[in-house]
Amino acid sequence: MKNIFKKILTFFVCGCLLVCGTACQPKDEGGKNMLLPEVNDFLSLTTWNSQMFDAYTRPYWYTREIYNETVVFVGEEGEASLIYEPFEIDCVRSYDLLTEYKDGKDYIIDGNKIKRVKGSSIPYWEPEEYFLDAPNGSTIITVDPEKIDKGLNIDTSIPRYLRYAEGTTFTSKQIAVTYRTNELYNGAIPKYQGNRVSDFITKLEAGENVNIMIYGPSTGTGCNASGTMYGGNINPYMPAFYDIIVEYIEKTYNVEVNLMNESVGGWKTIDLLANYDSKIKGKDIDFMLFICPGSNDIHTGKTNYMANLSVIINKFFEDYPNANLLVEMPTLANEQSTWIGETPKMREWIDEAISTSAQCDRIAISRPYEILEWMHSKGKRSRDYLANNINHKNDFALRASVHCVLKVLFGNDYVEEFYE
Repeated sequence: MKNIFKKILTFFVCGCLLVCGTACQPKDEGGKNMLLPEVNDFLSLTTWNSQMFDAYTRPYWYTREIYNETVVFVGEEGEASLIYEPFEIDCVRSYDLLTEYKDGKDYIIDGNKIKRVKGSSIPYWEPEEYFLDAPNGSTIITVDPEKIDKGLNIDTSIPRYLRYAEGTTFTSKQIAVTYRTNELYNGAIPKYQGNRVSDFITKLEAGENVNIMIYGPSTGTGCNASGTMYGGNINPYMPAFYDIIVEYIEKTYNVEVNLMNESVGGWKTIDLLANYDSKIKGKDIDFMLFICPGSNDIHTGKTNYMANLSVIINKFFEDYPNANLLVEMPTLANEQSTWIGETPKMREWIDEAISTSAQCDRIAISRPYEILEWMHSKGKRSRDYLANNINHKNDFALRASVHCVLKVLFGNDYVEEFYE
């Protein structure tokens, strides 16, 4: 009876949405409105398994069920935004999914806001613990005083520093919300670029085993998926985002992937170039995922940055003329910090470097930052999805990288959005 009621309710709400909300719907190139995907049953997800793989590979722009969206509270009665407005909550759990919280007792939902109830068992940051009056470590992250949350009574007459830490310091205070929505995504949808990686796709479609190289700074090492040492190796043990991509390829094409990883945390583009010969040259590579080049180059100017990037690209195709390359754009650091530097400009620099490359037709680009920026337009904050509170993404945000890469590589074979 409960499931029948759910279906009736879903049909009624969807009908109202399609009649009343079409003006905000994303459109295809022909101007048609995107349709909501079908409702799926909630899965009981508590640790990494095949069901969690299926749920976590659903793209955020085309799903009704949002699994384990993370938020964090600053202040005992703090609130946070979800990317969609829920009409049905399945569960609210701790980041490790081992503790479940109760509606009304621990939290309340109001529109797309989730609010912490005073006296709740949900963890939170005291404002003065979060916006510090002195750095909490050797990495000094200053706060933009104009971007401190209003209503927290923080003294901004003195310099403030953003608390920063690796491991589980921040994820231990994040919670995970699973819910169903009738809202449509209205941001940028990744574009299929299979024509730029056609040699790689042809091998997969022929059932050939492939060799994939991962190269980049800390994001390329797995930071900070929960199932890696950088994420604390804790439940739910989600693998690094590139491991999920590999799993998808192996399952979909019934091939074996030889995954190589030569990423090193903290490296700038000058380091990636200086170590190219020892790390990349002389290996058997069909495809390289070049992850977030420049995410540490916050003070590197355009001339040096583009020179480093262009030389790396040229060297790669000199060594591997039949291979393909996918560059993942860097995402911004915590928007409340002053650590952002030149990162916003790098996206244009990367586009320019690729467009002027003689091999530009063999290079695809993934832009997960577009998904995250859409989330910000819905009220989400970086601290809701960062695992170290400055630039390393948690499980929820890393899944956006999975979704974007899979759409870029496989298009409608990965997910097809329907329009009317």
